[in-house]
Amino acid sequence: MALYRTQAIVLRHCNMGEADRIITLLSREYGKIRAVARGVKRPRNRLIGGTQIFTYSEFLIFEGKNLDNISQCEIKESFFKIRDDLEKLTYASYMAELINEFLPEREKNEEVFFLFLKTLHWILKGNDIELIARFFEMKLLLLIGLLPYMESCVYCGGSLEEGEIYFNASMGGAVCSRCFRMGQESMQIERGTLKLMRSLAVIKFEQLALIKTSLNLKQELERVMRSYITYHLEKKLKSLEFLNKVKNKTMT
Repeated sequence: MALYRTQAIVLRHCNMGEADRIITLLSREYGKIRAVARGVKRPRNRLIGGTQIFTYSEFLIFEGKNLDNISQCEIKESFFKIRDDLEKLTYASYMAELINEFLPEREKNEEVFFLFLKTLHWILKGNDIELIARFFEMKLLLLIGLLPYMESCVYCGGSLEEGEIYFNASMGGAVCSRCFRMGQESMQIERGTLKLMRSLAVIKFEQLALIKTSLNLKQELERVMRSYITYHLEKKLKSLEFLNKVKNKTMT
């Protein structure tokens, strides 16, 4: 039975029997992994700390026939302050679900690993968490080859510099006023929203603080991204319903 080490972030866990849990890991070396943490629900189990949601640890794992088994884990960063803050927890859970849904198992993607790790650090700083979420979505889509097309009309290739602008998830991006009827469910968007999308696709984390935008544009971009992500996943994410409740609570 093979034994291997990997650095990984806990994406999710689910109970298995009375004492065990199946842990879904985003690993640097092997991509998404599912492994069993035996006895982790028992008090004082040595795996409890390192298998908490969002914890970044170094794992020692035995390769199993059906599921691998976690033998040891050493915490590198617990991110416990994210788990202690409902808003941060909810946004991070949404991002973790995105990764879990989009990434196949055992397909290495070191860039996505570092994107999520850095995003967790930025969530800890507590800045504009909604803008961080949009940045994360755009970068994740870029890394997995699903970034929406925004440079010209995705249908005819024409310029978007004049006239009304639309976005169509099924067509894959921005659509001009001449072509928006070609696809179903095109939504009209502000020129500022398109500009914001283009910016988020190319800037680095450190440049996020330079982005100045209105609440209306952020809300419109959220609607655009949700329609696009839902189209590609062909379902709504479970974390979105709870995220909506948390957002509505913070606004009241």
